[in-house]
Amino acid sequence: MDANRFKSHAMSQAYGDACIFLSSVDFDATAAGESVNFADMPAGSELIKVESLNDPLGAGTTMQYGIEYPDGGGTDDDAHFLPAAASTALARRESLTHPFTVEDRAIITGRLAGGTATGKVTVSVHYRFRGNM
Repeated sequence: MDANRFKSHAMSQAYGDACIFLSSVDFDATAAGESVNFADMPAGSELIKVESLNDPLGAGTTMQYGIEYPDGGGTDDDAHFLPAAASTALARRESLTHPFTVEDRAIITGRLAGGTATGKVTVSVHYRFRGNM
C-alpha cells in the first residue's frame, strides 16, 4: 500500500538545507500485516528523524516504522526508526536515531500489526539532501 504522497518526489536539489517530506494514509478496516510506503528518498539524503501521528486505529493495533532499500544498497529494517508500539489512542512519536546518509534509494515504511485498523496515520521525514553534486 502506498501513502498519499509516496509517488511524489522528495526534493533532491540544492534549494536549502533541511527539508520535511509529509505523507499520510487512511486505513479503512485494514488488516494487520499491511505495509505502507510513506516516502521514497533519493540516494544522498541525510535522514535526520521520522515523526508519526496516528488516530486511534483500533483495539490491539500497533505501528512500527522502518527503512527498505529496494535496490539492495543497504539492510532493510522494519523498525529502524520506531519499534512497534500501541496505536489504540491518538499518539505522536519521534525517532531517536542519529542522522545518517543513505547511499542508495531508500523507502520509509510503516507496518500495521495486531488488529484491524481504521483511521489516519501521518508521517513526516526530516532530511537534508546531500546528493551527488
